Amino acid sequence: MSSQQVLETTLERLPEKIRKQEFDGLNKLQAVMQLQDSLSVSSEFNTQILDLRYRSEDPHTAATILANILVSYMSFMDDVNRGSSDQNLERLEEQLKEVKRIRIEAMNRRQALIRSAPDLVGAGDDTLNASIERMKLLQQLMSEAQQELTDARATANGLGSAIRNKQDI
Repeated sequence: MSSQQVLETTLERLPEKIRKQEFDGLNKLQAVMQLQDSLSVSSEFNTQILDLRYRSEDPHTAATILANILVSYMSFMDDVNRGSSDQNLERLEEQLKEVKRIRIEAMNRRQALIRSAPDLVGAGDDTLNASIERMKLLQQLMSEAQQELTDARATANGLGSAIRNKQDI
């Protein structure tokens, strides 16, 4: 609120009569310093409410200067935020382009996979791929064969032990 840039803009906005009355004979830097010295800005804790006060011999002059400080400050903040918003918008547009490019590349890779191995890559969400079903069946048959092998070994070990101990089978 009391930055040099805001106060310089305030000086430019003030009516000539007030500039002469308040800042006659001062250069720009001195006038800004006088504005800063006469301006008081405070706020309540944890609020966004500002208390602005300007000391002048004429209350109408003080009100005009405060009004111009507020206008200059709002203009300054609009410029700052507009610049940030424009930069954010440009950054987001670039990110969107990159995401679209990556998506197109992924779709092209998927299409190439479907063309090169249609029996391994499904063409839709509801498509049950025959190769995958065959792999599942082979996995199940292998599990069953391993269980039968384990059972056969246990039986063979039991028979071998019975034969060594000369037991009836």
